[in-house]
Amino acid sequence: MSAFEDSEFATYQACARLTAAFAVYVDQHRYGDLVNLFTEDCVFDRPGALLNGRDELRSFMERRPSNTVTRHTCTSPVLDQVTAQSANGVTYLTFFEGEPSAEGQGNVKHIAIGEYRDQFRRTSEGWRIARRHVVPIMRHVAT
Repeated sequence: MSAFEDSEFATYQACARLTAAFAVYVDQHRYGDLVNLFTEDCVFDRPGALLNGRDELRSFMERRPSNTVTRHTCTSPVLDQVTAQSANGVTYLTFFEGEPSAEGQGNVKHIAIGEYRDQFRRTSEGWRIARRHVVPIMRHVAT
């Protein structure tokens, strides 16, 4: 493997870790850890919200209902335009939302499929998400 291939693989591992960590942190309501996955000047763009910077992102996340159970299940990102300082990526997402149950296993209320279209940037803190655009693709509609 060439030095460039080693470097590109390390970039891929870092970006894949950011994507996986986001899913775990948002589902576990670990918003302090979540915002540190992003650059200070990040942009988080999703339906109904365009957030600029870590403070806005944290405030938005902290308003999520604490009694809702979610699972963000993600594929590995596919990266392109990889340089030593940046990369773009697309990750497929399946989102489940439900209600907790006293018996332990909750009921699913909502299922959606989407994409994360990310811009990753190498910073002094390591690789971070500079921009995340959440693109809805389809959702389950109960009949």
